[in-house]
Amino acid sequence: MKKIQPLSVFAVILFFGLVGLVLNPASSVRAADDLVVIGLNYPETGPYAKQGLDQRRAAEMALEEINTAGGILGKKVKLAYRDTKSNAKVAKENAVELFDKEGAQMMLGGSSSAVAIASGKVAKDKKKIFFGTLTYSTETTGEEAHKYIFRECYDSRMAAKVTAAYLKKNFGGKKFFYITADYTWVGPPKRFSDSLPTPRIKTNTRVF
Repeated sequence: MKKIQPLSVFAVILFFGLVGLVLNPASSVRAADDLVVIGLNYPETGPYAKQGLDQRRAAEMALEEINTAGGILGKKVKLAYRDTKSNAKVAKENAVELFDKEGAQMMLGGSSSAVAIASGKVAKDKKKIFFGTLTYSTETTGEEAHKYIFRECYDSRMAAKVTAAYLKKNFGGKKFFYITADYTWVGPPKRFSDSLPTPRIKTNTRVF
């Protein structure tokens, strides 16, 4: 069986996410008639800069693949970039610029769930699609869910459930630390503890 490359999957996701938008005559901001603009709201600087670089490289690889294949409905695709600095306030301002000034017809990115949620709220207000490419908080598509936001990765609830079962089976009765960042993604420790079968493993959570 032929292995499906992640790049191809990413390109397909972008394609189907944009087809409806390209044909949407109600869009308040129009890019050039022969161009589809996608906003990339990613961390070029800040604590998640390395993950941001991976996002940019992946997006540019997908861009090359799509444009080489003829674009979307015959239209070439262009990426418009903004640096979130892994800061939700900056990400929100960027999102407004990408939609209003750059004419982006959808947006992707989000290293940090707080950034993804902030970007998603702008997308909802603009009635445009936001595709979260690195956001593990359950809230992103849970409490903060709406019809304009999507994610490609699993969430913290899924991770906690699987990890808890593994630790219970292999390290039952032992202590361990769960170290996590202090923002919206901090929810996993509680989900993790709640996921542990009875009797539970003794846990200590430290937030930095």
